[in-house]
Amino acid sequence: MGHFSDILLMQAQSAIPIDLAFRIYRNARDRTLFQRVFHLTSLCLNAFIIKSALLRHNFKIINQNTLLDLVRDRPAFQPLITVSNHHCCLDDFLLTAGILPMSLILDVDKIRWTLAAVDICFINILYKTFFASGKGIPVWRRTRDLTTGHILNTGLGVDQPSIDFSLDLLNSGRWLHMFPQGRVVLPEEREREAEFRLRWGIGRLIAESKDPIILPVWHCNFDSLNPPTPPYFVNTVSRILGTPQCLTVTVGQPFQLGWLKNKLQRSLTGRTDSRQQLHAGLTAAVQNALYKLKIFAEAEHEKHKAHIKQR
Repeated sequence: MGHFSDILLMQAQSAIPIDLAFRIYRNARDRTLFQRVFHLTSLCLNAFIIKSALLRHNFKIINQNTLLDLVRDRPAFQPLITVSNHHCCLDDFLLTAGILPMSLILDVDKIRWTLAAVDICFINILYKTFFASGKGIPVWRRTRDLTTGHILNTGLGVDQPSIDFSLDLLNSGRWLHMFPQGRVVLPEEREREAEFRLRWGIGRLIAESKDPIILPVWHCNFDSLNPPTPPYFVNTVSRILGTPQCLTVTVGQPFQLGWLKNKLQRSLTGRTDSRQQLHAGLTAAVQNALYKLKIFAEAEHEKHKAHIKQR
């Protein structure tokens, strides 16, 4: 009864049904011509604006071709999951527009789908339209008060419709991007960021899709353009148009976890919590790879800053 009341509460708060992903897209594999044009127009317009804004700043991408090769040339029906840290609300826009060339963005079927928080990205008709047009998938996440630690929303867990929809996408060979930390990590939390546990949704996606390729990505200093302080819009515009910032994106090495999935399934046979432990084990492997990349990426960012100062 408690879980049902939580669902009703979240529906009332967001004023949208929990099957929104299916209502927007109907089917992951067969989008209408209108939906294709809808996505293409929005993605290209956003990419043009972001690329134009980034021209003022010192933007560096390390190992870019690894991602581009996977987006362009991976085998048919091979799922791709990219995961990255989450430091500001513009992370997805900056990553997509910053890393991908316009020629690839025009091929809208190859562009990533991404999970987006209902309580931020789908709160009204304008936001719903905007984020849906950018191939955003509404996800109901658990949220806490950062001061008290009290749970504000329980979320709908790993079995919510949005994760089902994401599995449909992956098993038809699509690219899904995730921010598995589950929220924006604030500047004052960065020293202990590597202690933050990733959400188990990534574990379920790996467990139930066709041995996806997983690619970690770590970005540095994006929040210098989109600081987490009000007034958000004014501060963001002033930063984008202000002093050029040093921005660094590091693409890691791709890996697959089919071997670990099989190992865990064998070792967990007969346990009542085998499914949860499978998700936890796969999530932990991704977490290890992402935070290992963090160390290298932050060192590269410091080199990038030093190089800019010497110019």
